[in-house]
Amino acid sequence: RKEKATLERGEPLGCTGKLFIIDSQGYCMVMLPEKLEGQIFHHSSMPGGEAVLFAGAIDATNGKVTLIDNGSGHYKPKMEQCVEGMKVLQENGVDLKNVPFNFLAGMVKMGEAELPNFAIIDSAQEILDSHGDFARMLQTGKAKWALPHLNK
Repeated sequence: RKEKATLERGEPLGCTGKLFIIDSQGYCMVMLPEKLEGQIFHHSSMPGGEAVLFAGAIDATNGKVTLIDNGSGHYKPKMEQCVEGMKVLQENGVDLKNVPFNFLAGMVKMGEAELPNFAIIDSAQEILDSHGDFARMLQTGKAKWALPHLNK
């Protein structure tokens, strides 16, 4: 069973690392793990496989968003979708200034293994301020690769 709810100003958001999407109509859907009860669930399950503006994970404590990422194996949101998603959250009263954003830029081969290639962006607000210019975020130190050897 899935529940659809709009993210409204002042609405308490209390979650930890929950899958979430913003659908094509701008509705935010967050999957509550206690609703799963052993079911297999993916980002694409929430909108029934339809296209979305953004997909990833979200953490919140005491009604404040504390972390966002774009980790979705199905939708694989690029920076353009991150910009659109952050616009929707900001328009709905989410303060992005002190919210770290873990940007999954793809996979990187390390020896025999392929690892997620994450960059840590200091503030989700920076995604909007830079208009999604990831290279600029790296150059100005607003983003750093999680794998240290990539920061050279």
